[in-house]
Amino acid sequence: MTKSDVTFWAKKDDLHRLFGANWIGYFVGSYEGYCNYGDILQLVTTLLRAQAVCPGMLAVVLLHYSMRTDHEELTRRNPSLFRDFCPLYFSMPADRVRAGNGDSCEEEFRRVIEAPTGHGQITLYGGGYLNARWAAKKLDLIEALEQWLSAGLPQGADLPKTILVGQQVSQDFLDSSDAKRFGSFLERVSAVGLRDSASLHALETRFGPPIVEKLFLSGDDAVPALIDRCSVVLPERIEPRGVNHRQFTVNVHLNLSDYVTEDPIRHLAAAATLLQQIERLSVGDIRVNLLAAYHGSHISESPYLDRFRAELGWAESRFSLVNCLDDWTAGFEILRAADLSIVSSYHVAMTSLMLSIPTLMLQSNAYYEQKALGLREVFQLPATFVVDVLESSHETLQQTATRVLADASRGSDLRQTGAHGTAVYAALGARTTSLLARFWWEGYTGYLSSWNKSQALKLAEAFQQLSDLKQDHNRLLNATSRLQRHSGPANDFAYGTLISRVRQAVEMTLPTGVTVLVVSRGDEKLLRLGERQSAHFPQTQAGIYAGYHPRDSESAIQHLDDLREAGAEYLLIPGTAFWWLEYYGEFRAHLHAKYFEIFRQEDSCVIFALNPSARTGSIARRIKQLEDQLDELRAVAPALLSDAT
Repeated sequence: MTKSDVTFWAKKDDLHRLFGANWIGYFVGSYEGYCNYGDILQLVTTLLRAQAVCPGMLAVVLLHYSMRTDHEELTRRNPSLFRDFCPLYFSMPADRVRAGNGDSCEEEFRRVIEAPTGHGQITLYGGGYLNARWAAKKLDLIEALEQWLSAGLPQGADLPKTILVGQQVSQDFLDSSDAKRFGSFLERVSAVGLRDSASLHALETRFGPPIVEKLFLSGDDAVPALIDRCSVVLPERIEPRGVNHRQFTVNVHLNLSDYVTEDPIRHLAAAATLLQQIERLSVGDIRVNLLAAYHGSHISESPYLDRFRAELGWAESRFSLVNCLDDWTAGFEILRAADLSIVSSYHVAMTSLMLSIPTLMLQSNAYYEQKALGLREVFQLPATFVVDVLESSHETLQQTATRVLADASRGSDLRQTGAHGTAVYAALGARTTSLLARFWWEGYTGYLSSWNKSQALKLAEAFQQLSDLKQDHNRLLNATSRLQRHSGPANDFAYGTLISRVRQAVEMTLPTGVTVLVVSRGDEKLLRLGERQSAHFPQTQAGIYAGYHPRDSESAIQHLDDLREAGAEYLLIPGTAFWWLEYYGEFRAHLHAKYFEIFRQEDSCVIFALNPSARTGSIARRIKQLEDQLDELRAVAPALLSDAT
């Protein structure tokens, strides 16, 4: 697939973030806007990792254009779910967006024809999509993204190698016609993290040493986010109740999509049989938590849950619907208090096991058999953890339920503390985060090196052109000198001269020991302001340069006010950033309405005092300087008068 086969779109408000960043991480993975519990957790972890180890990197997540409404609805319901990221939407030939006038698919969207020129590195994060069903489309997207980014690279620069983490690779994909293409793709990536041993073994068997050397076991990308939620929300497991307790609660999750099972009726019947047998064996009330882990216009369990209730024929009062996507904390607490889980989802099963709940996982194809095997391996589970729906008769399902409830502990062979599996996953997750940090930073520093080489080549060409000119060399130097002295600050004066003038302005205007914010674009030289505490603006929570300009005036105003509340006393805008005062018009108005302009020099900077006491301190310093100058004049005045006489 070529670049022209995939179209990229962005909201108008996000374009300046894309094109203003000098370090971008492009994240392609399981979450494309579908409201899928596991996919969401995988993206949550990926964004947490990126912010923790590369706070200056702008995270750009690839989302399917047709999923934009579902994604926006999810973030509206859960505004704190994801760390900040910039969505980049894509569409493919099969689902080509019908554009209106020009290239705009909707009023708020714009087609992004050329890639941003900042450093961009692709990370293919977690999921089970490397199978015969989905892998080809995912490779199409990756290859188109690579071509798109390569076209905007500086001369002599190479696109950093893609990184893979959290992948499940299915044998049906390796047996398909796309396997050779996949091998070529793996040859040009830097690392391949796999979430299960079966995937690792399959690739080791299929490919040679150059690829095998890149393989490592990374665990599933959803796990770090799950560990965080389980440890914070659920510090301890509730003690198990006996089988004859007056109430017995079962978590049930059923996803009967065609990629899960080819026989949804049999899947439903198997879950119903298990519950009916549990009811016969228990003298207490059976209550069922129906778990909803998928919600959106393209996927939902609601039809399956309605059919399941009808299959059981129990009173509605015995069922509770638990939406795992809308209230994570409450959902986890309800899930945790249950006595048994019967699920058909990999990530719901993983959550249940980490909460030490006896769990049965229904599966009926090789894809889910591989998922179940991975969980069995990490949590050291017996074969009874898996219920093969197609191989199980009514009698064997009854035997399974009987075995689970054989004694007061209800299936001691299935009860796991979760500690072992969680510890294994935590170790894999920490190693994966460390590797990602290394590859991300190596890619960025390599880009900077290539960029410097490219600039050196351009300078060499420029000097060669200058040497060919038939003009007087001294006259050219004189003209250049005059331009540096008299041209405007935005483009022509030497940057070193600007920094010197900024420092002179600060020394003349600001007291020592104060805190100064500088619109620096990350340049540490602009922060060297003598005996004063200086900091980048904008900045991350860690106090380092944010890596991009504010999205709009509202963001800039809020960020400045927050930093002022935290102790910042002055804002300095150097001449190279005067465009801020034009581009962010409301921000400029806010500065003049709320704060105090205490210094302005067109070839230097403008300085604002962020509170009245700071303004008073600056005035006092200026008065003191004038008094010192007056004292100096008084000291030399007699000698000057004598000379004049």
